[in-house]
Amino acid sequence: MSLSTSASRLRLTLYALLALAQWAWLFRVVPALHGNDFGIFYRSAASTQPYVGHPGNPTTGDGQLLTNLNPPHFLLVLKPFTLLPLVAACVVWWLLSLGLIVAGLTWWLRTQGERWTIERAIWAALWAPVLTMGFTGQVTAVLGVAVWLAYRNLRRGHDWRGGAWLGLVLSVKPILWPLAIWFVVRREWKAVFGMAAAGAASVAIGLAVFGLRTYWMWIGALRGIDWGQEAMNASISGIASRLPIHVPHAASLLVGFAVACTTVWRSRGWTLDRAWMPLVAASLLASPLGWVYYGVWLLPGTSIAQWTKGVARFWCAPLIVVIGIGNLSAGLWASVGCCYGWTLLAMWYRSGVVRTAQVGPLYRALHPSASSRWETREVAGTNAHRIA
Repeated sequence: MSLSTSASRLRLTLYALLALAQWAWLFRVVPALHGNDFGIFYRSAASTQPYVGHPGNPTTGDGQLLTNLNPPHFLLVLKPFTLLPLVAACVVWWLLSLGLIVAGLTWWLRTQGERWTIERAIWAALWAPVLTMGFTGQVTAVLGVAVWLAYRNLRRGHDWRGGAWLGLVLSVKPILWPLAIWFVVRREWKAVFGMAAAGAASVAIGLAVFGLRTYWMWIGALRGIDWGQEAMNASISGIASRLPIHVPHAASLLVGFAVACTTVWRSRGWTLDRAWMPLVAASLLASPLGWVYYGVWLLPGTSIAQWTKGVARFWCAPLIVVIGIGNLSAGLWASVGCCYGWTLLAMWYRSGVVRTAQVGPLYRALHPSASSRWETREVAGTNAHRIA
């Protein structure tokens, strides 16, 4: 986006005003929700019954109290925050998350030889994963440190260390199972053993502190999930739940499983840089709850150009607009209301997992333009992404 013309300056100003309006809305709504998701985690960690709906938690549309879905051993990370009053804990958590996400995006830009500009700062403020993380106070940024350490170590060939970091992540977010299976299919046993050791150690510590009964309560909370139709759920199950026709939940999960398995198999010969984004995208698509704020974990191996051109720009669609327009009718809920899900599916398709030797009209339509195509090439064993 060039600032050389008045039109581009006006467009940039409008984007900035839209971003400010959304963040101002968050500052008002998050306190009204008593800390939103982080408030749920806070009350869960402070309680002797962490997996029941506590008074003060946000509710679903039908009035059901939401509950914590993170495993017991993750409560150990949250326990120190319960020493503070909720308001103070929220301030510390949000500042920590903001600092981590800015640091992560800065590192990502520098790996490409890029830097922050006004346009990129506005893009980050509008980007749905960052906005929804600010709205919910989710664990994305904090857990993202382990995700980043896993990626960096695995990319550098430190398989055991990288696998251990990934195992820690998987013990909290098992929805990323396609990443683990990818290493199994490739027979990279050091990484696999590192994942198994770290995951088992995390669960063992949780069992020693909280006991087996708490883990059964956590599994019971997972079984009680019935809010997958929320607009922030970008999974295939989320898309299916918003369609005007009934789609059996088992059928959407089966399609998601097929997407994940296809991705693992098709990418088994790729480098980690090339395979990371489609594998994480498939993980979110296959999960019953593929929340859009986990989209931050898609960034390794991609470039800023791939997120600011073409179909990926729909992840900058304002959350309040997606929800507001989507709720007007069943048809809009299946289209506009599924904006983040359809966009994720298109990005997964664009990643090259689907065979594209004979490029069809759909594939061409999903690319930014005929003269600005996403090309992925292997050069001397290293993945090179470029915009041609």
